[in-house]
Order: sequence, then C-alpha cells, then structure tokens
Amino acid sequence: MIFSRKTDYGILLIDTLRESFHSGEFMGISEIAEKNAMPRMFLEKLAQLLKANGIVESKKGKAGGYRLIKDPKKLSLLDIIRIFENEENIQCVKSPRPNQYCPLSKFSPANRRWGEIDKKINQIFQEAKFA
Repeated sequence: MIFSRKTDYGILLIDTLRESFHSGEFMGISEIAEKNAMPRMFLEKLAQLLKANGIVESKKGKAGGYRLIKDPKKLSLLDIIRIFENEENIQCVKSPRPNQYCPLSKFSPANRRWGEIDKKINQIFQEAKFA
C-alpha cells in the first residue's frame, strides 16, 4: 500500500513520541525533526493535526514541545492513517453505494471485491498498535 508522506511522517512522529506517554515529558519539534531527518515545518503541521485529533498535546516554552496523550497500547496504525489519508479519494471504489459516487462503478471489477479487501486491510491496521 502506498501512503502519503504525511502518513509516513505522522507514523514516525507517533513512534518517536511513544515514550513521552509514560514519561510525561515534552519533546521539541526541532529535536524530533533532527532525530528523524524530517523537515521541521512539515512536522509541525502534522503535530498540529495530531493535536486537533486528540493524539498529542503541546506546551509552549523552553521545556515545551509535544507529547503523546493517547495510550500507545490503544493507538492503532488505522487511527493515524485515518487522520492523514483522504478517504474521499477512494470513496468511489469502496463505498457500499458506489454508483452514487462513481458512474463507472458498474464496470469496475475491483468494486465488487473492495468491501471485503477493505475490511481485511482495516483489521490489520487496527490490530497494529504503537506499544
């Protein structure tokens, strides 16, 4: 499966912040960016999305940064993928009513099988936790 750079970096960000859930310490975005060789500004935008979705929290100041607030044992890859991937891009194929979204759905052999495939993929990502 191919994911966007947002998703790849978002997963790395969560993995980097995993220990902060237990320690309670905040990690600076510059430190995270340097540790993972990621662009700081891009990482900051991803962290804000994660914050808006209740996955991390932030604190300003010298001892500030980000920390994970959702238990990594309960946080799945699917949770993170859903934040960063635009489901509407594949809605035509995986919708239970594809003919509402895509005039070509009746001709698509993938459409008939997608529901079952999608369920299995989502189950795999739901079972993959960060802890």
